[in-house]
Amino acid sequence: MLKHNLLSKVVLFLLALIFIFFLHRYERWESNIIGGGDGWGYYMFLPALFIHGDLGDMKESIRIRKSYHAGYNRPDKDPDHIEVAPLHEGGRRVMKYTIGLSLLYMPFFLLAHFLAGFTNYPADGYSQIYIYVMHWSVVFFVLMGLVLLRKVLLHWLNDKIVALTLLVIGIGTNLHFFTVYNSAMAHAYLFSLYCLLIFATQRFYLTKQSKYALLVGFAAGFITLIRPTEIICLAIPLFWSVSSIQGMVERFRFIGRQYKNYLLSILTYVLIGFTQLIYWKWASGDWLYYSYREEGFDFTNPRLVEGLFGFKNGWLAYTPVMVFALIGIYFLFRKRHPALLPIVLFLPIHIYVTYSWWCWNYINGMGSRPMVEAYALLSIPLAFFFQKIVSSHRLIKGIACLLLIFFIGQNMFQTEQTKRGVLLSASSNWAFYKRSFGKTKLNYLDLVTFDSKETPPDESKLKYVSTIYENNYEDSLSIYYQKNIPGNNSRVFRLNNKKKFGPALKSKIAAIPNIEKGDWIKISVDAMREYEGNFMHRMSALVVSINPQKKWVSTRIDNKIDNQAGTLWYGKNNVWDNVYIWIQIPDNIQPSDELKCYAWNNLAPDIFIDNFKVELYKKQ
Repeated sequence: MLKHNLLSKVVLFLLALIFIFFLHRYERWESNIIGGGDGWGYYMFLPALFIHGDLGDMKESIRIRKSYHAGYNRPDKDPDHIEVAPLHEGGRRVMKYTIGLSLLYMPFFLLAHFLAGFTNYPADGYSQIYIYVMHWSVVFFVLMGLVLLRKVLLHWLNDKIVALTLLVIGIGTNLHFFTVYNSAMAHAYLFSLYCLLIFATQRFYLTKQSKYALLVGFAAGFITLIRPTEIICLAIPLFWSVSSIQGMVERFRFIGRQYKNYLLSILTYVLIGFTQLIYWKWASGDWLYYSYREEGFDFTNPRLVEGLFGFKNGWLAYTPVMVFALIGIYFLFRKRHPALLPIVLFLPIHIYVTYSWWCWNYINGMGSRPMVEAYALLSIPLAFFFQKIVSSHRLIKGIACLLLIFFIGQNMFQTEQTKRGVLLSASSNWAFYKRSFGKTKLNYLDLVTFDSKETPPDESKLKYVSTIYENNYEDSLSIYYQKNIPGNNSRVFRLNNKKKFGPALKSKIAAIPNIEKGDWIKISVDAMREYEGNFMHRMSALVVSINPQKKWVSTRIDNKIDNQAGTLWYGKNNVWDNVYIWIQIPDNIQPSDELKCYAWNNLAPDIFIDNFKVELYKKQ
């Protein structure tokens, strides 16, 4: 048996090496854990509780974090990212996120704190030793999950099929991204907990042993504690091996015979969930507390098509190999497989709830991150799909093999693109996806396409007609018209948080000579930024609109300035460069419509602009 199952063990070892290799070469570990957002929200509980003793106000925790990572502070209304722990009217801060992931972090956090005592790293919860250990924790959990998944699959399938399935899950899906590059998020941990839940469920119904009943309650409890909407995970142990009405009747009889084990599982589940209620009671005074405030679900308008197929973090657009898993559900149906009913109950509800969330594209990742936890369950139909393909006609087998290689390559390459800053799938679009596919470096028009969501024209095929508007900012004594700026001998305009909008063109279409539908307008400006750093979501922009609500297009200014790196995040400081964007006049244009072109500072640091120009072009 050991020799027979050797290949799947080799694959697990290979995956461990792959995770370690990519984790080792990543340079921005600290940004994931304490750079702000979800990772910071999950982690902050631990140093506040165990080191600084300020869980109520977190003042010292915030001060220490800022001393290491001041670059992540924001100049707007929330400079310290305390939206992850808003102040309750009772006087204490209440963590936005549930404490489940903090509890999973805890053994590794305590290990890091212990190691800090034997190293030169400060034992303050935020020095590099904590960041190292926390990143290694997710590799540990994912590998343990894959070990359990291997045991589950080997119960039904041969070692070769299991090895292939593990390899595809490990490097052919965005589980790889959330294991290596965005490991502070909950999804890789949830994947592992789902693997534990499936393993314990399978073993409980095979052996009826109490230890597996306890593990079912433990896994389901932590899954629900981390993301309460995942309470649907209970469908797995409740409906495992049920394939008919008679099977459901038999399940109730089984529960009656095994009531002690079920009570043990329920008690474990409830005790784990009760830890959250205790925290809420202490922090807010209420046993139940909705910490997400204005954020919530719109179950009347789920974004199913965009969430599943769109290029703004759509699931199957960035993890197409899961199409094989969906096809594989049919083969489970034919076999009346024990996992069939849990899958057909869990998956539609999970998808519906996931894409009913207000932020349906879930930002902060590569592809649809809430689907990562579903891969544990979907690995079963995926494996049975592979089993069917192996025994199929040579042509079908060859096509499937080529697609599989392509899908795995796509996932790994787009993961690398995301790491390099060439891809940001959460804000992507079809036009940019096509232009950037297969690239390791972006050109100027790629960058513009990302922002504008439409392909710019080939300027060589256009004919210049006239200049509609021009402003060199020489005709005002306003404090925002400044001179003696490095690299520019004339007056320039300063955009900042007080002066968000530069002088603008505002003209009726009827007042613009020779303009027609299908014409192109080019808006350009010379720009320079003094600040260093990358503020992708807070950059100044060139904006052009045709109102009422005919068209609105913009492009970031900051990352177009001498962007030699060719990434979405880069832009050189103290250098002047020309930035431009195109807009095509739509077919439904009316003489009464209004064209508006302007520069806009969207919470970005100060930026200087000069020689703002709007030009009309026609097709040759």
